Amino acid sequence: MQRSLGQVRKYFPFLLVLLLLSAAECIIYPVGDFALNDDFAYARSVYIWDKTGEFQIGGWPAMSLFSHSLLGLFFVKLFGFSYTVLRFSNMALCLITLFFIYRFFLKYQRPGISALVCVFIVFNPYYMNIFNSFMTDLTFFNYSFLAFYFLHNYYVHRKYKWLIPFFLFTVLSILARQFGVLLLFAFVAESVIDFIRSRRAKQILISLSLLALGFFILFYFEKNVFHIQKGYNYQGIFVAGNELEVDTNIWRNIFEKTILFLKFSGSLFILFFVLNFTVLKQRMLNSHKILFFIGVLIFVGSLFLVDHKEITGHLVINFGLGIESTVDRLYIGTNVTHGSCNILFYGLISLFFGGYILFALWVSSKKINKDLSINPQKQFIIFLVTGYFLLLAIAETAFDRYCIFVAFFSVMYLMMGEIKVSKYSVIASLSITVLIGGFSVLATKDYFRAARLKEKIRADLIANYGVKDHELNAGAEHVFWDRSVNEFNWVNWDHFNDKKYLVTRGPLQNFTVFKVYTYKRTMPPCIDTFYVLQKSPVK
Repeated sequence: MQRSLGQVRKYFPFLLVLLLLSAAECIIYPVGDFALNDDFAYARSVYIWDKTGEFQIGGWPAMSLFSHSLLGLFFVKLFGFSYTVLRFSNMALCLITLFFIYRFFLKYQRPGISALVCVFIVFNPYYMNIFNSFMTDLTFFNYSFLAFYFLHNYYVHRKYKWLIPFFLFTVLSILARQFGVLLLFAFVAESVIDFIRSRRAKQILISLSLLALGFFILFYFEKNVFHIQKGYNYQGIFVAGNELEVDTNIWRNIFEKTILFLKFSGSLFILFFVLNFTVLKQRMLNSHKILFFIGVLIFVGSLFLVDHKEITGHLVINFGLGIESTVDRLYIGTNVTHGSCNILFYGLISLFFGGYILFALWVSSKKINKDLSINPQKQFIIFLVTGYFLLLAIAETAFDRYCIFVAFFSVMYLMMGEIKVSKYSVIASLSITVLIGGFSVLATKDYFRAARLKEKIRADLIANYGVKDHELNAGAEHVFWDRSVNEFNWVNWDHFNDKKYLVTRGPLQNFTVFKVYTYKRTMPPCIDTFYVLQKSPVK
């Protein structure tokens, strides 16, 4: 009886995590039948599937998208189609995964530490914004982590039954994004290392069989989808809408993406290193001083060798404003630094850079031992993350939110080791969590507040000012898809030259201010503005 009660008590801190998250969602209030960011592209696949019974990727996404759309379809069948329902489908999967993340941490850490890390993950700006959307990033991570969780059980217990859920979630990961094949490749790579050490051939045969079966499923999916949908943007392994060119700059791309995404991952690394500062300090004191200096120099110097321009724009959107898909933000570039030139913004960015620097200190202070063996779970993560950097470089994609996959799996790796906390490291960790978490919640609240205002502006212009719907662009999320079975409305990429009225953050050339709407922001505290612009008559 006491043992059972003790098992239940281990999950009390997780209930606190859920309570904090529930309170945050009450503040954010993620309700509203409007798209956020690229939600419209993924929502269309669910809508078409619900209405016609046929899965379509559509002209925007380049990923497989099937299991992401299937998740949305399940909730749409229960509650009807709306963007709110789709957001809650994403949240439901995230909460299930969060429970297993907590269980994973419990294998290595105390319940309180496990809960703190879960809180920091959830309240990270990257996670919080996407948690409240129907974007694919967390879906892909969720399926990938659940696959890893069961593979971890296999490595611990060496019972082949755990490979069944591992493979099932791997397939779901592959059918969310093609990058999911990395899970199978990492399993094969670790099996090769295991065979070299132990001469056990059974695991390597099983891993190769699962890899072949995974490729067969992807082959079947791609061939059947593209039998119906030809010429789309999908980037497949067996079928491609647009051919990818692997040029001579591939090694440069790999280097740049590795540094950039490790930098973004600093926003999650920082908690671990501050919490575990005692061990970090010991490592630095015991390190080989010359190698330590060279290692830190390489990591820090690497930041100055990569181009940050494209990524910095995404950081401004994510942390300075909350992800927001307005026509001016993403296409016209009006008022680029809007909402971001404040002390808090730069304070947050310094924390994210700080996490990267602490990561550099941690890696560089590792003493080289003659025995380089590590457990198979860690080997798997190393192969997985390395492969991810390679594929990102080949795909030439650079969205900062893609660091979610790298950062979360790296945190799993770091948490599979010794943590010595002190009173001061816990206080510092809690302070950082409150600062970053508070910003994430309030910025996401502003994100929804602005989206609701744009919906209100659109309705007001049509109802009271005689503006026709086809004359108005209130943002890409409003004009690219018309909530029907039609394809996306690709009039032109910028999608403003053909419009008479625009909703933007600032004035534009060849447009006059028709009407102004203001609303109160929380992060940063200020009165913010949306402009309705009318195209000037040709002289």
